[in-house]
Amino acid sequence: MDSVRPGVRPTASALMAAVDEAMLQRLVPEPVRIRALDLFLLGRVESRLVSGTRLLGEVRGSRGVYRTVVHVLRGPEGPDAAAQCECPRRARAGLCKHAVALLYAWIHEPGTFASLDDRLRRLEERPRGQLLELIRRLVEEEPALLATLDAAGAGPHADTPDAAGGAGEGEREGEAERDEGSTDAPSLARWVLQLERQPDPEPEEVRRWLATLAPRRAEARSPGRGGGDGAPTGAAGPPAEGPAGADPNPVGASPGAGDGGEAAGLRSALSLLLQGALWRQAGLAVAARARGEAAAARWLEQRWQDLARTAVLLGRAHRGPASAAGAERGLASVVLTAQALGVPALLAASRFLLEGGHEGMALGLARCALERARTPAEVADARARLAQVWLARGQPERALPYLAANFTAQPDAERLAAVEAAARAAGQWDQLAPEVAQHLEALGDAPLLAEFLRRQGAWDELAARLDDPAWRGALPTRLLLAIADGLRRRDPARAAALYREAMARPDAGDPRAIAARWEALAHRLGRDDGPPPAGPDGRGPGGHRDGGA
Repeated sequence: MDSVRPGVRPTASALMAAVDEAMLQRLVPEPVRIRALDLFLLGRVESRLVSGTRLLGEVRGSRGVYRTVVHVLRGPEGPDAAAQCECPRRARAGLCKHAVALLYAWIHEPGTFASLDDRLRRLEERPRGQLLELIRRLVEEEPALLATLDAAGAGPHADTPDAAGGAGEGEREGEAERDEGSTDAPSLARWVLQLERQPDPEPEEVRRWLATLAPRRAEARSPGRGGGDGAPTGAAGPPAEGPAGADPNPVGASPGAGDGGEAAGLRSALSLLLQGALWRQAGLAVAARARGEAAAARWLEQRWQDLARTAVLLGRAHRGPASAAGAERGLASVVLTAQALGVPALLAASRFLLEGGHEGMALGLARCALERARTPAEVADARARLAQVWLARGQPERALPYLAANFTAQPDAERLAAVEAAARAAGQWDQLAPEVAQHLEALGDAPLLAEFLRRQGAWDELAARLDDPAWRGALPTRLLLAIADGLRRRDPARAAALYREAMARPDAGDPRAIAARWEALAHRLGRDDGPPPAGPDGRGPGGHRDGGA
């Protein structure tokens, strides 16, 4: 190893140069900083290495020597950090004292860090044969590196413009167009290289990946699978899922199709890199929340969501046993980080998993969200997600209790329609409709009751209630017109009266359109009730006839 001098900072990016004690004061509680400073001053930080924006070292703690890695990240308020450490604290949020000790060493003795980047630059000047021989020795000493070597060998050749960094803007744009909707080996190789160079990609980059992956998923969705929180779109039974909820027929693959070794290795490498980014963003979000930085926590959680959806959609594209294990690990990372982040993340991950066809896992996360929900909004969102999953699995009878609970807690037309659609699909609407009517009657919500009666075709009861001017006046013009349209054949005289009343209302919209419907109906009745009333602007329709009924 080259000799190093404590006062000399190795070649590093501007982000690494910005790491200072002010950052530690912002990120780390004082008791942890004090213990970490003791470790650093006692010389307990050994085997120091800097690689890009990562610091690596071995820290001798009170119970052993722990391998520690600190990832320096861009945060909304300056440099941020996430860490991986072998110490018992690794499962908890925040930076452990070993990670902070490694950061103290970088701040005060940066020259003691061996720079992997500097050495790689020197290796670029060595003959190809020497490099291959070096790789051979490294793999012989650590056989596990063979998988990484396989993934790297599947990437673009070193003499391609992209690998050499010499591609022009037009060439890159052409590659992006060819990549759209495609996750072939060259595309995956580019993504792997991008994550290697920048372990925590910018949100715009992740959304470009999503734009590539999402169309493939959308095209492959089976007809009749469930949609949103409303009516079920099919009655297909639950899919046969493996232990991790893997899709039995992944995107773009026919049953029995398998990945080539090249693409499988790249997908596994990309999945591992995404897992690291997921855990770092989740840890940073939890730490920001603990520090009371709500805005930063929301920003970091949004970055986590983009990465989580990417991991799920990438997992759906895995084919064959060679890459299935990577997909399962990626999905497990989504689940575990969502559990660490709380209810909103659980609901988001459930949506992503349902979107990717992993309905069993989506159901489990939605149940977990409901158990942990604290506010009425969280409870309602968790119920809606559970209903959505059950509808997607073709079991509307299991979705109905959650939809009914949401409707009871906060009745509105959308939730009423969702309850009715699920109950009809389950064959239970005839039994449930009287209870809904009684509930609406007790609420005294005239518009919602009128909407319910209209949807049920209870025209006689609806006509009787319309005789009450106060009850009729409580209905919005939109609903009044819908009722009039429904009464055109059954009770044309009442429909004509409702049209005239609607035209005179301030929220009538375009009175001419309503007047045309009224005039056509009056003409059909063979009578003349006089000119239609003036609209809210004081001008009548002027005898204009726009058409028939």
